Amino acid sequence: MFGSSPFSYAPGGLSPDDFSPRRSFHNDDQRDSPMQRNNMSRPTGKSIYMQRKEYSETLNKQSDGLSVRVEHLFTCDMDGQDVNSINDCVAKLKRLDTKGRVWSQEMILELQGGYLVLSDIETKVELDTLALNNIIETNAIWTLAPTTQCSH
Repeated sequence: MFGSSPFSYAPGGLSPDDFSPRRSFHNDDQRDSPMQRNNMSRPTGKSIYMQRKEYSETLNKQSDGLSVRVEHLFTCDMDGQDVNSINDCVAKLKRLDTKGRVWSQEMILELQGGYLVLSDIETKVELDTLALNNIIETNAIWTLAPTTQCSH
């Protein structure tokens, strides 16, 4: 191919010395492994464990720190008297809307520990805090009016 040696072309990154007949079968010359040539050492079991532990802790912190921008309309307490279900809450919201008493407010919805926190988007002041174990059900209502504005 190239030159007088049949192995002057090195497919796959192999050098001509890799095919040398003088090279012993049991690798007596102890060539450096690719990791040793790059001054890298093999990671220990403990270092792998610690790396995975740190990664999982990072994931857990991220999943606990949900933060979403929302347009909040209404928080409804199910008191068991006037309001027993999500449908009752939606009906109450619609009644308030027909009277012009509903407006949306942009907020940041966050999960902090075991709480759902609604904060003002500009001042970051907490407007409402609800324990997650007290939240029975949630519902997103999105009805577009002909003017393409959210009416409920």
